[in-house]
Amino acid sequence: MFIEKTLGRLCELGKGKIQTGPFGSQLHQADYSEEGTPVVMPADIIDGKISEAKIARVSEDHVMRLERHQLAIGDIVYGRRGDIGRQALITSKEEGWLCGTGCLRVTVGKKSPIDPEYLHLYLKMPDVISYIQNQAIGATMPNLNTEILKRIPIRYPEKIADQKKVIAVLKAYFDLIENNKKRIQILENMAEELYKEWFVRFRFPNWENTEFEKGLPVGWKNVRFDSFCKFKKGKNPEEILNSPDDAVMYINMESLTGEGTSYARKQKNSVECSIGDLLMLMDGSRSGLVFRANNMGIVGSTLSIIEVNNKFKNYVFEYLKAMKTSIVSNNTGSAIPHANKDYINRMLVCIPDNLIISKFNEIYDSQYLLIKNLQQQIKWLEQTKTALLPRLISGKLSVENLDIQFPPSMQEQ
Repeated sequence: MFIEKTLGRLCELGKGKIQTGPFGSQLHQADYSEEGTPVVMPADIIDGKISEAKIARVSEDHVMRLERHQLAIGDIVYGRRGDIGRQALITSKEEGWLCGTGCLRVTVGKKSPIDPEYLHLYLKMPDVISYIQNQAIGATMPNLNTEILKRIPIRYPEKIADQKKVIAVLKAYFDLIENNKKRIQILENMAEELYKEWFVRFRFPNWENTEFEKGLPVGWKNVRFDSFCKFKKGKNPEEILNSPDDAVMYINMESLTGEGTSYARKQKNSVECSIGDLLMLMDGSRSGLVFRANNMGIVGSTLSIIEVNNKFKNYVFEYLKAMKTSIVSNNTGSAIPHANKDYINRMLVCIPDNLIISKFNEIYDSQYLLIKNLQQQIKWLEQTKTALLPRLISGKLSVENLDIQFPPSMQEQ
């Protein structure tokens, strides 16, 4: 049986609350420090989690002063401005952190008839996000407030046990996705270490019996980057589409990092890449970073394809990653950084002999194939999870008769 109540009513029943983070007059830019307790801002909320990559921090004195804004396990922190619908569930890791300026804190309370994790999943549904967007105030910069959140209708199973079953089914997909991402990271680290061991430390197969001359193995040579690699700058399409109908993927920073997908139609002057091609970001804050294309598509103007013979593709990819610090430090532009193509073209690259590069590719390609398979599994799991979420949350797919054994952490309610 499903029940519907507003979020405000659910918080009342649970003796919880919905409150705004501290105002700018309570927390100034000068209050932040490099160390201390993290303060969650809207930009830190990414894909339902809190990112620490650029998170601000404050000292213990400020935490004590703003203790009413400290986050607890089960709270949901909402971005109040800009990207409406951005929210994250607070776990034991974030317990005691501060809800920052520009955020709203939702506490359903211990006596609430809804599980906080179920509520978090419910609020991730596209239809719910659309509803909230329509309620937001402001045309240029949409804003949320406590009254808007209180009015959100929440539909949920009457039994907490059924809510937990929904959570358990979806969590299985989340865990598989996270495990695959960790495996990919391990494989990528192994590939980096293989490159460094063979071509930086020169501990390649049979190196002990190899003759060296002027610091290089005999038969190897240093050459300029532009002697065997060429930059091919991308071009923006006339129109960017949301649907793949009669179009191909538009390759930009968002598609490479998994932050978004868009499409474009082929034109006469389109620059297209193939799966596995090397792409360097030429403009923007992350200029100089290199990626492997996971999809065929039209390359945008902020990227360049690095054209290179296939036998050197793996080697050049790892070389550019290893040289990231040097490349980024030589970026040009003050307001908007640009990768310095002239500097990169002048860089010296140590070219191994054919036997060693063949052995390197043999090992590397096997690891790269595993990475691509794991990426494909993640894509399938994401699609399945996305399809399941609204069906489970709406009750169209019943979990009432599922026999699920909950771990102790999920039984504490």
